[in-house]
Amino acid sequence: MLDWLIDFFQQNHLIVIAGGISSIVFILGVRRRVINQYIYSKNILLVLLQLGRALACRKVVIVANAECSPDIKNVLLDSDFFTEKNITEISRWNIENLKGATLIIAHYKTVADDLPEIIGALKSNMDKRYALIVYAPTDQGRVSDEHTTLINQKRNTTVVNMRGRLLSDAFVYMMTT
Repeated sequence: MLDWLIDFFQQNHLIVIAGGISSIVFILGVRRRVINQYIYSKNILLVLLQLGRALACRKVVIVANAECSPDIKNVLLDSDFFTEKNITEISRWNIENLKGATLIIAHYKTVADDLPEIIGALKSNMDKRYALIVYAPTDQGRVSDEHTTLINQKRNTTVVNMRGRLLSDAFVYMMTT
């Protein structure tokens, strides 16, 4: 009863066609997988190269007093991603030295009175690729509402309350600016 079905599927031309189709499907599947892996690897490499270039070339300026600045600098250096030659520490009276900086980390307690001036200096900065992180530990006071509004009006700015978040945001801004 099923002999005719078995005979049908054992014909030479049907075996060639089915085998050819199976081979083509297999080859296309392997090709697709290789292309997907290439695209995935390329995108990951682009992100890693961007981050590497950012960490190697970007100028980081820390605006803080003498007692807070080494603490912030050590957070960055302990990560082993930032080099000491790329980190500059300035006091709040040297705000004109922000020119050319791509990442500014300002300690809020130190620069609270000068924050509008710092943001104004960033506005006049010709290089639009900058980021401002205002480090305001919760144990040293709250950021005023007017300063929060001022910070919120600019792109690539944030307020950070914890060291781990400071390092995380520094990485993100180094990749995006």
